Amino acid sequence: MSHLCTMNAVVLAGGKNSRINRKKAFIRINSQTIIEKTVRLLQNQFNRVLIISNERDDFTRFSLPVIPDIIKNKGPLGGIYTGLQASDTHHTFFVACDMPFLKEHVITALIEQAEGYDVVIPEHLGYLEPLCAIYSQTCIPVISKNLNTGQLKIKTILNDVRVKKIVWNESDICCEEGTFFNINTNHDLLTALKYAKQQVPVPVIASGR
Repeated sequence: MSHLCTMNAVVLAGGKNSRINRKKAFIRINSQTIIEKTVRLLQNQFNRVLIISNERDDFTRFSLPVIPDIIKNKGPLGGIYTGLQASDTHHTFFVACDMPFLKEHVITALIEQAEGYDVVIPEHLGYLEPLCAIYSQTCIPVISKNLNTGQLKIKTILNDVRVKKIVWNESDICCEEGTFFNINTNHDLLTALKYAKQQVPVPVIASGR
């Protein structure tokens, strides 16, 4: 992008990492951690970047706002709720902290579709990618209702807001680059490390999906 986007970006870094038993944000792929690469990428596109985490001290090195969950133990939906409350722009881009191959042009494609919608979400090989998506302030009351009733799957809010799905298939360049691959398990980590060293083909779907 030739200029910084006026919407904010949020990195969701509050997961429990229960399937991999390590802090995924600080996994090192080649020369840098995933969170370092993600923050640098977002700072190239957005005026303001926030981190959602209940472990503030882990992220002080980035000199960015680190926001604890407003409602604890509500998973990624709770993180999105917190991020929207903390954001001062109508639309906010959200991304998980475990996507090592995220690409700028994919984010740009989402931004370009945001006007007129409350959620802009990729659909990749039949899977929605709610942790690499744009959400608007309009989602706040819908998410609040779902948090209060224990409906914690992000997809549950999509029926009550205006949604734009951007469909990417295996032949599209973002898929060839592994943009939507995320690290859920030790097997995923091994695959990511091998791909980063060009030892295996690009990962398509994480084993933990």
